[in-house]
Amino acid sequence: MEKHGLGNFRLGKFSVAGYPDDLGIRNVNGRPGAAEGPARFWEFFMKLRGRTPVASALHRRELAETGADLERNLTTAVALTRELTRELNQKTDALVVVGGGHDYAYPWVKAVVEELGPKKKLACLNLDAHFDLRDPFPVMTSGAPFRRLIEEDILDPRRLIEFGIQNHCNAAELWEYAKKKKIQTVPFERLRGGRAVPAFKSALAALSKKSDIVLLSVDLDAMSLA
Repeated sequence: MEKHGLGNFRLGKFSVAGYPDDLGIRNVNGRPGAAEGPARFWEFFMKLRGRTPVASALHRRELAETGADLERNLTTAVALTRELTRELNQKTDALVVVGGGHDYAYPWVKAVVEELGPKKKLACLNLDAHFDLRDPFPVMTSGAPFRRLIEEDILDPRRLIEFGIQNHCNAAELWEYAKKKKIQTVPFERLRGGRAVPAFKSALAALSKKSDIVLLSVDLDAMSLA
């Protein structure tokens, strides 16, 4: 596969799956608007046509329709993501998923696990202010993807690292659930004073040692607006 080079920078073609849906956020009484996420992502990256042709390396796909049935939307997302995962190392080099609500971490991880099969050990590094370990019943929300993955035996909790978790953003029962399931947690307080990057590298290395594939999930509420 042809690579685009600029100095030491190498860029291959990557697939981008968009999930323009924020029903999961609405289900937890959150602020709507994340359904516009993929469109804003495309809009920004289409401008990147300089010496490093990022825009030309995009293979864009997204859910054609999202209705009022979140479970149906999630099922459709699994099918789309499985298709794109199948294309890795054949048509594209990497897969980027853009939400939408964080509930779409559920079909993303589920699809990768289903497509790659049980012989591959998969881990997830979640950069987030929230655990997103809420109970997914009676209704799925953007705060529940990792608990649902764990409860459905799709993701081993010992291969999940919750990175940047903030005390005031999570109820006590979520901390207890994380402890019970032996989920490694890196609180935000440990990352101050320039410690974030070394801690992230350490977390990534730890997951890489015991897994074949590490998925990186980044929630925008973990980002600074400055």
